[in-house]
Amino acid sequence: MRAVVRTPHARGIRAGAAVLGAATALIAASGAAAQAVDPAQEGIHVNAGLDVSYDSNAARSAGLILANGRQSDERATPSLSVSISKTLGRNSLTLNASGGYDFYRRNKELNRERLGFDADLALVGGPCVINLQPSISRAQSDLGDIVPIDIPGRRSVRNTQTTQSYAGEVQCGDSYGLRPLITAAHTAGNNSEPLRRISNYRSNTYGAGVAYGDPIYGELALRVTKQDTSYPDRPAIFGPGDFSTRRVALNAQRSIGSTLTGSAGVSYVMVRPDSGSAARDFNGFGWNVGLAMSPSPDLRVNANTSRDISPSLGTDSLYQVNRSYSLGADYAFSDRLKANVSGSIDKVRYNGSGGVFGPVLANSLNHRLTASLSFIPSQRLTYTLYGGYQDRETNNTIYNYHSYFIGLRTSIAL
Repeated sequence: MRAVVRTPHARGIRAGAAVLGAATALIAASGAAAQAVDPAQEGIHVNAGLDVSYDSNAARSAGLILANGRQSDERATPSLSVSISKTLGRNSLTLNASGGYDFYRRNKELNRERLGFDADLALVGGPCVINLQPSISRAQSDLGDIVPIDIPGRRSVRNTQTTQSYAGEVQCGDSYGLRPLITAAHTAGNNSEPLRRISNYRSNTYGAGVAYGDPIYGELALRVTKQDTSYPDRPAIFGPGDFSTRRVALNAQRSIGSTLTGSAGVSYVMVRPDSGSAARDFNGFGWNVGLAMSPSPDLRVNANTSRDISPSLGTDSLYQVNRSYSLGADYAFSDRLKANVSGSIDKVRYNGSGGVFGPVLANSLNHRLTASLSFIPSQRLTYTLYGGYQDRETNNTIYNYHSYFIGLRTSIAL
């Protein structure tokens, strides 16, 4: 198992995905809780890593207010990660924790800790299974994910972003057949920069539904949920800052033969801002579809797409509509040499932006292409050389950027 130190942009995307999925993260919970842990991965794994990278535009769209206006920079990130997978009788636990620190050569105001934690605990009591899934992420905001505040100085980009999610679900019934369920989640996002705290949010989700398990059709789950979101630090002068989201979601997960695994979900989403808000209502479909295929023992291909609603932690908008597409492939030349190629497109529409930080950001389109080559001289040591390109196009050229990056990641299993 290798420690992965992700680039800041990738970190921001995954932090947002964790928040988007808080109410539906328990898609495949079933009565066979002990099977949640892969026997091949069971145990405790500790990894130390060092990621050294160069980015031609680490400043993103905030380059004019960073030190000396220098957009390019080098970053070194030492890290330590722990992964635990255990079967505890009929119960199971998976846990991942990581800690690191970013050191920038030029823009030292971006130096910051990088912390992550997520867990999945399945508890079996009689015919019921309780799944608990907490997650926490803390790091310097990626400068492509926040709107630079329209004031002089560098303080506005020095922002530690913390997101938290605490989700739980109870299902009762046999592994195969119908199982009624109750689900709940609490999510929160916080900015450390005082001027950005108007975007701090709190969300509470609750709902019910029914799951169905079948050896032929796989796992199905129908959930009806309501999510209430508020911005507790947003002054009244900005107008109403709350909204509610109702979802009717159907999710499915199934292995198709020995080479193809798929999961899919479709939902109808209704967003209702408080009366008097400048943001508009939203009515539309959301989805999440993922496919993983292994046409040969050496090749694995995966494709994913999703659309959903989330609060906005990096801008002054009330909520944002997120749409993403990604495609990737892993190829093993041998046990010691492996390659990966991946690409993604992310579209975001910001609803209710007021231009508090600067010119209104209404929409963005992000492209990213990455390739990596991993050399594994032993079971404990891995070297990964990676590089890629990313860009963003928006409704206002001040927020546009593009960058090239290259890095070397070293991981040691302790």
